[in-house]
Amino acid sequence: MKSFFFIASIIGALGTLYYLYQRQLGAISFFILSIFFFSLAFNQLSKRPDETKTDQSLTNNDYIKKSERNKK
Repeated sequence: MKSFFFIASIIGALGTLYYLYQRQLGAISFFILSIFFFSLAFNQLSKRPDETKTDQSLTNNDYIKKSERNKK
């Protein structure tokens, strides 16, 4: 049932975008599409595991100690 509403909303959106494009209001349809793709990308990024916490776990002292080891 959920997929039916998703497909119906896509078809409705395509019809609306086509209508706007035929009325020479294509910029509005591209703006709507950009909002849609931005929301998809934002959802994908928010579902990712947070990898920055492990990358930033080194403190300055750890970095200095590692750089001193590399000099020897």
